[in-house]
Amino acid sequence: MRLEEISLSFQQQLRVCSNTKKYHGQFTREDEELALNAFESVFEDSALSPYMIFEALTGDQEA
Repeated sequence: MRLEEISLSFQQQLRVCSNTKKYHGQFTREDEELALNAFESVFEDSALSPYMIFEALTGDQEA
C-alpha cells in the first residue's frame, strides 16, 4: 500500500468516527486535517518525538 492509499483509508475512518452518534459534531474539518497530517508524518518518520506528534495533532507550537 502506498501512503496515499493508507491516508485515504485513515481519513475515511476518521469520517466514520465523526459521523457516529458518539462523536458527531465533535470533530471539525480542521481537526480531521490535523489528524491526517500527523498520521502521514508518523507514517513517513516513525522516529518523530512525542512533541512533534503533539504539534502535528494540535497545531500548537508550544508543548
